[in-house]
Amino acid sequence: MNNNVGHITEVAVAIFLKPDDTFLLSSRPTGKPYAGFWEFPGGKIETGETVRAALVRELLEELNVTITHATPWFSFIMHYTHATVRLHCWRVSQWHGEMRGMEGQQFQWQTLAALSVSPTLPGCAPIFKALALPLIYSHATLSSDTLQLSTAQLAAMTKRPDFNIVGVTVNTRQEIERAAELKCDFAILPLTDSSPFAWQIFTELTTATPLPCYATGAIGKEDLSLAFAHGAHGIALADKL
Repeated sequence: MNNNVGHITEVAVAIFLKPDDTFLLSSRPTGKPYAGFWEFPGGKIETGETVRAALVRELLEELNVTITHATPWFSFIMHYTHATVRLHCWRVSQWHGEMRGMEGQQFQWQTLAALSVSPTLPGCAPIFKALALPLIYSHATLSSDTLQLSTAQLAAMTKRPDFNIVGVTVNTRQEIERAAELKCDFAILPLTDSSPFAWQIFTELTTATPLPCYATGAIGKEDLSLAFAHGAHGIALADKL
């Protein structure tokens, strides 16, 4: 029985990524719920702590590494038997220190195509799905089983369409959250222009939202790092809008 109904524990989650697209999973130590399951490393956000500060602290405590570059990604809620948690996922691309399991946990670098550890926590599934999305979204990256919806189509939806991947163009935070309720896989948010103010608005609309969000508008592939810094999953090229 879940004795924490109504209470949400905020958790910072690190998705360590290497240039070869491998990511890090670690095993849960003995004595913790789901001991032996594999997960993305991280931990509880303490009162008054930012997500980034929690990541820095937890990764030093768990893996003996100090992160030097990390960017926000997306957040979602998971209901477990022992707790309800909101997972704040950040992509970590740079760190230093010799990686070690400081709590006796194992860790392994994995790929989506050849996942070799199991079982994984249920909370890994949405992250795996997001990792499968391209960083540059365009007509050329679409599969035949991908559907992109307009904002008007989202407003008329009552259930998720029967496609493997469903994305939607949005303009507000409420529309992003509505798309998440309908179990869409990603959102595309147009920028009014490429100014710092437009990026600030993008960040305000997408921070801690439950879907990976692409930025689109007067930007191109060369702006990918800028998009990451403002919390975007990647960039959607205008030929797909």
